[in-house]
Amino acid sequence: MGAVLYLARPTDPAVFGWLDRAGLHPLAQLARALRHAVYAHVHLPGWFRGSASDVAYAFALGALLADAPSLIVALGMFVVLGHEIAQGLGLAAGTFDVRDLVVLFVSFVVAQVAFRPLGLSGLRSRRISS
Repeated sequence: MGAVLYLARPTDPAVFGWLDRAGLHPLAQLARALRHAVYAHVHLPGWFRGSASDVAYAFALGALLADAPSLIVALGMFVVLGHEIAQGLGLAAGTFDVRDLVVLFVSFVVAQVAFRPLGLSGLRSRRISS
Protein backbone atom coordinates (compact mmCIF):
# COMPACT_ATOMS: atom_id res chain seq x y z
CA MET A 1 0.00 0.00 0.00
CA GLY A 2 2.82 2.38 0.84
CA ALA A 3 4.44 1.75 -2.53
CA VAL A 4 1.20 2.65 -4.34
CA LEU A 5 0.89 5.82 -2.26
CA TYR A 6 4.53 6.58 -3.03
CA LEU A 7 3.65 6.55 -6.74
CA ALA A 8 0.95 9.18 -6.16
CA ARG A 9 3.51 11.76 -5.00
CA PRO A 10 3.70 14.96 -7.07
CA THR A 11 7.45 14.55 -7.72
CA ASP A 12 9.59 11.60 -8.72
CA PRO A 13 10.65 9.74 -5.59
CA ALA A 14 14.38 9.35 -4.90
CA VAL A 15 14.16 5.62 -5.55
CA PHE A 16 13.93 6.30 -9.30
CA GLY A 17 17.36 7.92 -9.25
CA TRP A 18 18.70 5.03 -7.19
CA LEU A 19 17.41 2.57 -9.80
CA ASP A 20 19.09 4.56 -12.58
CA ARG A 21 22.40 4.68 -10.70
CA ALA A 22 22.18 0.93 -10.08
CA GLY A 23 21.92 0.38 -13.85
CA LEU A 24 18.26 -0.68 -13.69
CA HIS A 25 17.13 1.87 -16.29
CA PRO A 26 14.17 -0.15 -17.69
CA LEU A 27 12.79 -0.64 -14.17
CA ALA A 28 13.26 3.08 -13.42
CA GLN A 29 11.48 4.03 -16.66
CA LEU A 30 8.61 1.65 -15.92
CA ALA A 31 8.26 3.03 -12.39
CA ARG A 32 8.28 6.62 -13.71
CA ALA A 33 5.61 5.81 -16.29
CA LEU A 34 3.49 4.13 -13.64
CA ARG A 35 3.93 7.11 -11.29
CA HIS A 36 2.87 9.55 -14.00
CA ALA A 37 -0.20 7.44 -14.80
CA VAL A 38 -1.20 7.20 -11.15
CA TYR A 39 -0.61 10.92 -10.58
CA ALA A 40 -2.60 11.90 -13.68
CA HIS A 41 -5.58 9.62 -13.07
CA VAL A 42 -5.93 9.25 -9.31
CA HIS A 43 -7.16 12.48 -7.79
CA LEU A 44 -6.08 12.90 -4.19
CA PRO A 45 -5.66 16.03 -2.06
CA GLY A 46 -2.16 17.50 -2.22
CA TRP A 47 -1.45 17.02 1.50
CA PHE A 48 -2.41 13.36 1.15
CA ARG A 49 -0.21 12.85 -1.90
CA GLY A 50 2.75 14.30 -0.02
CA SER A 51 2.32 12.55 3.33
CA ALA A 52 0.48 9.27 2.80
CA SER A 53 3.53 7.29 1.75
CA ASP A 54 5.45 8.61 4.77
CA VAL A 55 2.60 7.52 7.05
CA ALA A 56 2.51 4.04 5.50
CA TYR A 57 6.29 3.61 5.72
CA ALA A 58 6.68 4.79 9.32
CA PHE A 59 3.58 2.92 10.50
CA ALA A 60 4.74 -0.32 8.86
CA LEU A 61 8.20 -0.11 10.42
CA GLY A 62 6.73 0.82 13.80
CA ALA A 63 4.37 -2.15 13.66
CA LEU A 64 7.15 -4.48 12.56
CA LEU A 65 9.30 -3.43 15.53
CA ALA A 66 6.49 -3.37 18.10
CA ASP A 67 7.79 -6.43 19.92
CA ALA A 68 11.48 -5.54 19.55
CA PRO A 69 13.85 -4.56 22.37
CA SER A 70 14.05 -0.85 23.17
CA LEU A 71 17.39 -0.40 21.41
CA ILE A 72 15.99 -1.80 18.16
CA VAL A 73 12.90 0.41 18.47
CA ALA A 74 15.18 3.44 18.93
CA LEU A 75 17.19 2.42 15.86
CA GLY A 76 13.93 2.05 13.94
CA MET A 77 12.93 5.57 14.93
CA PHE A 78 16.35 6.78 13.78
CA VAL A 79 15.83 5.06 10.41
CA VAL A 80 12.33 6.53 10.04
CA LEU A 81 13.45 10.08 10.79
CA GLY A 82 16.97 9.80 9.39
CA HIS A 83 16.34 10.60 5.73
CA GLU A 84 14.26 13.66 6.52
CA ILE A 85 16.84 14.92 9.00
CA ALA A 86 19.60 14.24 6.45
CA GLN A 87 17.66 16.39 3.97
CA GLY A 88 17.53 19.20 6.52
CA LEU A 89 21.28 18.95 7.05
CA GLY A 90 21.95 18.93 3.30
CA LEU A 91 23.32 15.37 3.41
CA ALA A 92 20.56 13.84 1.26
CA ALA A 93 18.73 15.05 -1.80
CA GLY A 94 15.22 16.33 -1.33
CA THR A 95 13.38 19.05 0.51
CA PHE A 96 13.28 19.07 4.30
CA ASP A 97 9.75 19.50 5.61
CA VAL A 98 8.89 19.76 9.30
CA ARG A 99 5.43 18.34 8.53
CA ASP A 100 7.06 15.18 7.12
CA LEU A 101 9.16 14.86 10.26
CA VAL A 102 6.06 15.14 12.47
CA VAL A 103 4.05 12.72 10.30
CA LEU A 104 6.86 10.14 10.37
CA PHE A 105 7.31 10.41 14.14
CA VAL A 106 3.59 10.24 14.97
CA SER A 107 2.96 7.32 12.59
CA PHE A 108 5.83 5.29 14.08
CA VAL A 109 4.66 5.97 17.65
CA VAL A 110 1.01 5.17 16.87
CA ALA A 111 2.06 1.81 15.39
CA GLN A 112 4.21 1.09 18.45
CA VAL A 113 1.28 1.80 20.77
CA ALA A 114 -1.22 -0.11 18.63
CA PHE A 115 0.88 -3.23 18.13
CA ARG A 116 3.05 -3.51 21.27
CA PRO A 117 2.09 -6.66 23.20
CA LEU A 118 0.49 -6.07 26.59
CA GLY A 119 2.92 -8.20 28.60
CA LEU A 120 2.14 -10.23 31.72
CA SER A 121 0.71 -7.38 33.79
CA GLY A 122 -1.81 -6.61 31.04
CA LEU A 123 -2.83 -10.26 30.82
CA ARG A 124 -3.33 -10.51 34.61
CA SER A 125 -5.56 -7.45 34.69
CA ARG A 126 -7.64 -8.87 31.82
CA ARG A 127 -8.09 -12.21 33.63
CA ILE A 128 -9.10 -10.52 36.88
CA SER A 129 -11.68 -8.31 35.20
CA SER A 130 -13.11 -11.18 33.10
